[in-house]
Amino acid sequence: MLLLILLGTAAVLAVLSIPVYCAALRPRRGTTEWMRCIETPHFLPLRICRPHLSDLGWLPLAVVLGVGLRLLLQLLRTAATASTAGAVLADLPGYALHVLLPCAALAAGMYLLIRLTAGGVLASICGAAAISVLQGGSLSTAAAIAWALLFLWLWVCAADTEHTALSALWLTLSLVCLAAGLYLYVQLLWLTPLWVAAWVYVQCRRRSVGRAIASLLLTALLCAVLGTVLCVLWLLHGQYTGRGWTVCFTTDFLRALPTVAAERLRLLASLPDLAGTVRYADGLLVLAGGAAMVCALHGAIRRRESLCLVLLVLLCFATLPLLGGQYLLTLPLTLALGWLWTLWSRRRMTVFVLLSIGILLMTDCIISLLQ
Repeated sequence: MLLLILLGTAAVLAVLSIPVYCAALRPRRGTTEWMRCIETPHFLPLRICRPHLSDLGWLPLAVVLGVGLRLLLQLLRTAATASTAGAVLADLPGYALHVLLPCAALAAGMYLLIRLTAGGVLASICGAAAISVLQGGSLSTAAAIAWALLFLWLWVCAADTEHTALSALWLTLSLVCLAAGLYLYVQLLWLTPLWVAAWVYVQCRRRSVGRAIASLLLTALLCAVLGTVLCVLWLLHGQYTGRGWTVCFTTDFLRALPTVAAERLRLLASLPDLAGTVRYADGLLVLAGGAAMVCALHGAIRRRESLCLVLLVLLCFATLPLLGGQYLLTLPLTLALGWLWTLWSRRRMTVFVLLSIGILLMTDCIISLLQ
């Protein structure tokens, strides 16, 4: 009951972030920002937010903060079940190698990803701290995909430059990180349409900005539709055969497709079955990140921000758990929160950023200890 109360409180706070977002968009008095409400906005090419020398100090701080919060949470969990203090520190060497080191790489990748996309320093630090605590499963896989997305972003934004060797380097590093993620979880192969969409965008960007944005929208739509159809067929085929990685849609399966679909819907409609597969900690970030994605949807439709389109495209990460892969929806949701926190910071709403990240981390800590 206490967990449901905490999630309900988090849901209310997540909904309240949408009015704060709307208040941040209002033109300030004494400025010319009201002119933007008159002019028709247009999609602009994707660009890199230039880093500063001060990031050399903020980046290690974000990594230390993320690793420290992860270690503190683990110590609290172990202390709640261990009888002596020695049992708390017994697993620290192995924990540092298998968890804290990938956590540091993940925090660094998320800091740079938010910093180079949205541009906010405070939002980047908060995003690195949030994903260090909230990401479950294999942190090595999450870190590999975070760095793959970072290098992919650098390659896409450097498409219209004359530095061919540097552009090729970003693409190569992105593919290497993706290959490392595929080695750990082969189900990440379902994310390859993102690289196809990026390639189509780059090819059109070198010719026309309008065609590039249109191609990005079209490719993202096709990838979403194709991914959804394949996801549904995969689930139904697994329900029928009881096997995981067999892609053989026989005639018997196609004949039994209506019966299998009805059975799958009946299982999904069963509340105890569905509740047993939901993690409360993941639901906490889904609430906060879902509100940020709603704001990103508004930014893509009304304000015509290209970054908001990219955030919406990254929702394809939601299909990975359904296909037997790792839960990596934390990455796009944290990135969307970083974009929203950056907007609040630029509008001098830093108190809302600190309040949001504080409530998110504190509630996750309480939920983790209760579970």
